Amino acid sequence: MESKISFQPFRYLRLSLTDRCNFRCRYCLPEAEQAFHPLEGTLKPSDWERLLPLLKDMGIRKVRLTGGEPTLHPHLLDMVGLLTSLGFEETALTTNGFRLAKLASDLKRLGLTRVNVHLDSLDPTTFDRMSGTKGLLGKVLAGIQAAREAGLSPKVNAVLMRGENDVEAEDFLEFSDREGVEVRFIELMPTGTNDREFSRSFMPVMELKKRLQERFELLPMEKDPLGGPSRRFRVAGSKAKVGFIGASCEGFCDACQRLRLTSEGLLKRCLFEPGGLNVRTLLLKGMSAGELKVEMVRFLSEKWTYNPHVAGPVKEPFPLARIGG
Repeated sequence: MESKISFQPFRYLRLSLTDRCNFRCRYCLPEAEQAFHPLEGTLKPSDWERLLPLLKDMGIRKVRLTGGEPTLHPHLLDMVGLLTSLGFEETALTTNGFRLAKLASDLKRLGLTRVNVHLDSLDPTTFDRMSGTKGLLGKVLAGIQAAREAGLSPKVNAVLMRGENDVEAEDFLEFSDREGVEVRFIELMPTGTNDREFSRSFMPVMELKKRLQERFELLPMEKDPLGGPSRRFRVAGSKAKVGFIGASCEGFCDACQRLRLTSEGLLKRCLFEPGGLNVRTLLLKGMSAGELKVEMVRFLSEKWTYNPHVAGPVKEPFPLARIGG
């Protein structure tokens, strides 16, 4: 369903540094979609230096670095330093955790405030199958531990899929209690490239929440104003915290504050928006800061919203790795 109604202003930028990833999660990077954008056609550090101050002036308060896998980008640490120097209220990173043990202390030193680690399974065999890797679960768990020790307040993101890893939901809550990290369950999103996975494995988070409530007492927590759409709970009698993100079935367009910038320079007002404003093209034209700001303000003045679970097929299919989730 397309809308031209303005809802919440944009306060949260998800910036995809790269579409490349060393994992091959089937729902995120299907085999048929593993051709990456040419590096010469992506944004450079000098482009970020021009764009980010303008976006901050336009109201962006939080920036989350995403991918693909952002820790593969050679200028990741430079970017964290840039965000810190610009004074954003929060600078965060979403990662598969593979390189996090090596990077955590440097990321914290440069000013990163928090990190989310994508982890779909605590079972080595299931983890290998879902991530398309072999024997890397230990590295991811070590990355979470390093992030916690560095003071990066790690959260774990898990996409629960029926028949794949949904039996582990209770295990994740026990993991949260034991490790002191919040776990967030995210609905599988239809992207037009993962139709097979979606039709076979989609599981509504409210179904999962109802199941967990049969075993655990879930007490509502206050929503983080810059923390996105997660509905958060703590588990009575334990340290466990859990969030539910119903991206498909519930929808949260009216409360969404997210703006996305892809690695090739497309500014998107919605994850599912076809195209977007190509700011890289504007930069190549030699536009001044004032001219760039005028173009971006015009583009953002009307919010584009779309829920494919309600509205039907995705208009422009894409792999999640290309857009940063």
